[in-house]
Amino acid sequence: MIPINDKEKKAAEAQSEVKKVQKEAAAKETEKETETGAPEETPAAEKPAEAEPKKEKAKEEKAKEGKPDEDPAEASLKEENAALKDKYLRICAEYDNFRKRTQKEKENLYGDIMQTSSRVFFPSMTIWRERWRRKRKMKPTARVWK
Repeated sequence: MIPINDKEKKAAEAQSEVKKVQKEAAAKETEKETETGAPEETPAAEKPAEAEPKKEKAKEEKAKEGKPDEDPAEASLKEENAALKDKYLRICAEYDNFRKRTQKEKENLYGDIMQTSSRVFFPSMTIWRERWRRKRKMKPTARVWK
């Protein structure tokens, strides 16, 4: 779609910004994974059986101590994710409102054009009709058109 006017350009920019935010979020997520050195997911058959009980024990200990299950880095990532989702939803809502508003403007455009043209056309038509009556020496109440 090639933008025609400023409103369509703004809508195209909003869509490109949404895509940009999504790409940035994905890039940050992969960057965090590489920084923490998290190993890639391996199938369940390849995982050692001893690692799972250790994780469960660590979770139980944290639950007993009353500490949250997540680390601060994970919490900050969740907050950032929530902020990006909020921004994305706001941009989508703004685009949707723009789309509805332009549709309404297109629907009202025909009536506005007719109203404007009638304001210009009818006074000149009235003047023409009166001149024609005077030329024919007709009464003002006589019908010109049948």
